[in-house]
Formats: sequence, C-alpha cells, structure tokens
Amino acid sequence: MIFKKGNIIDEFKTGRYNFLLHQANCHGLMGGGVAAALSTEWPWLAEVDKQYLEGAPRRKYGSYSTFGTNFGEIVNLYGQFEPGGPQKKGLDTFEERCHHLKLAMTKFANNHSGSVIMPYIASGIASDWDLRKDMSDKEYFMRYIMPIVEESLPNWDIVVIGP
Repeated sequence: MIFKKGNIIDEFKTGRYNFLLHQANCHGLMGGGVAAALSTEWPWLAEVDKQYLEGAPRRKYGSYSTFGTNFGEIVNLYGQFEPGGPQKKGLDTFEERCHHLKLAMTKFANNHSGSVIMPYIASGIASDWDLRKDMSDKEYFMRYIMPIVEESLPNWDIVVIGP
C-alpha cells in the first residue's frame, strides 16, 4: 500500500489504475466527500447509483457496484447504511460498517483484479468521531480501516490518496 498526496480524480484520470474504490451509503445519496466529487465529475454516476438495487437499501449493504469511465472503473463499496457518521446502535454502528465494508471489499476482490486507487475510506465524514477524536484522516484510516483493506485485498497494488 502506497500513500500519496493529491487529488484522487486527477490521479485516477492518469489511467494508471483499473479501479477507484470509495465507500458509499446505501441510499444513492452522493452528496458529500469523495462521492460528491465523483458525481460532480461524472454527473450520470449518482443517477446510475440510485438505480442499483433501487428500493432495497438493505440488500446493498455489504455489496458493491461498478461504473465504467474512460479511465477505469469506479467502485461504490456499500459499507455504510446511512450517510454521515455511524449510529450508536442498530444496523449502522461502527462495527457493522466495518463488517459490511469488509464484505463489500472481499466480494469485489473475488471478482476482479488489477490496480486500485482509493481515498482514506470511511475516514472523513463517515468517521466515528468518538473513536477519532483529534486524529487526522490518515491516522484514523491507518488505525481502523487499513487492516480491513489489507485483509480484504491481499496482494493488490493499492494507492491511497489524500490531501
């Protein structure tokens, strides 16, 4: 896993990566973080995402969808049920999100191969702020999310990009 600073969309558009992975909520709302930037760059992406398993957000949880671009495929990993941070109880807790992110990544890895670029997944607006406290996005990612990525995508070429 290699860490770089920069703009994930600009880096993806170099064509050096087969896949751009990011975490998405299960309601087709691409209104914040990396998802918002992606849907601004590729406006059709938000509409196509809403149509994936439309009306069945629970079936999305722990799955993924892919969308082709001229540069590679964008992969929505449905590792959070609701937008924003995790809930204290129910199906969208931090533990549930980690479990469903791992499921989505493992399913993806079992069906694809190649090189990946990703942001600090689940480490910005989707963070558990009780755990995060004063950690940076990178510190939070490395402590809580990187082990999930390493276990789910072993032997993959992965570039993680952040500000």
